[in-house]
Amino acid sequence: MKKYLLLFCVSILLSCEGKLPAKKQDKVYVISKDTSFNFINREDYYAGFNLILGDRNKVYFFQGPRFWNCIPTDNPPYFINLEPSDIIELPYENIDEFIKLNKKHHSAFSDIYNIVSPYDSIKSKAFEKIMQGFASVKQKKYIIRRTTFEENQVLFHKINHLNYDPQEINWDTAEVYFSRKEDIDSILKVSQQKFKK
Repeated sequence: MKKYLLLFCVSILLSCEGKLPAKKQDKVYVISKDTSFNFINREDYYAGFNLILGDRNKVYFFQGPRFWNCIPTDNPPYFINLEPSDIIELPYENIDEFIKLNKKHHSAFSDIYNIVSPYDSIKSKAFEKIMQGFASVKQKKYIIRRTTFEENQVLFHKINHLNYDPQEINWDTAEVYFSRKEDIDSILKVSQQKFKK
């Protein structure tokens, strides 16, 4: 009798399998396939508000540098002397509120957001929450891009609670452009000497 009852339960479960609602698939956004914008200048990678997507739906924020270069060049992104203390982690549940509050304080420069990812493919609930926040405040000016070499270095040190010293980084000048003489003398030359470039 137990055998028939078990067989009956299994057949009911199998017959219901096709009727279960389909699991919702997470959307995947691929940066390299986005054709909605083009960079005019590579050094204009940084905006007034920069949101970096981290692992496990973490979002980090830093305010961009106060320069905007309108002269086209082939330089990689400028060195902005970003520090771990410049980056804050935003609580996932308050991302949309953060976007609403900052909408009130926009200037012409800071009216642009960067959504930044270390990966080309973005599959993140935090990304979807940012986009919903943008829609709620009618934020139309944003750029989605990959992280810069400098952002990767600084964020790595912040997340792992490591001491960050730019002189201890093996800077790749094909990835970062040092424009200020002070930065070249105090950071780049010291780093190159250390790593024998």
